[in-house]
Parts: sequence; C-alpha cells; structure tokens
Amino acid sequence: ADIEKSKIGVWLQVVNTEGLSVLTAYSAGKFEPERVADAFEESGVLSKSDGVVIVPGLVTRMSGKLQEIIGRKVIVGTNESRDIPKHLRSITQ
Repeated sequence: ADIEKSKIGVWLQVVNTEGLSVLTAYSAGKFEPERVADAFEESGVLSKSDGVVIVPGLVTRMSGKLQEIIGRKVIVGTNESRDIPKHLRSITQ
C-alpha cells in the first residue's frame, strides 16, 4: 500500500525470508546479495526495466555487493515503508 501511495510505477521484488523481517533475515543470511540476485533472475524483472534497484535502508551494507552482482545501479531506500512515497518522489524528480 505504501508503494501505491506514491503513484509512481515500480516493480516490487519479493525475496523469501521465511517470514523474517528484513534486518533479521539479513543477519541470518536469508536476505543477502546473492539471494536477492537469484530472486531477480527467477522473476526476470531486471529484463523488464532498466531503472535503478532500491534496497531497504536497513541493509545498506549489501548495496555495493548487489550492484556488483547484478550490474545495475543500486541505491539505498528508506528504513520504514511509510516513507517510501516521499522517497520515490524525491528520486524520480
């Protein structure tokens, strides 16, 4: 719902974290750059868009490695989903 509030068309890539929050999953090795890249590969979303990839703010440390793996610019997003609309508007202007 928070993405929809932005009124900006984006692709949302879901990564199976076995029900764990982003930060917990990252700490447990279930949300790491390789797994995110695998999810992109399986969904084919990177072939449908040439835009940047935004990772949750809580996992800033993985952005460089993910960018290296997928060959796409990766930027850091917000820590809270409620801030997504404002963030998306700020990077698309």
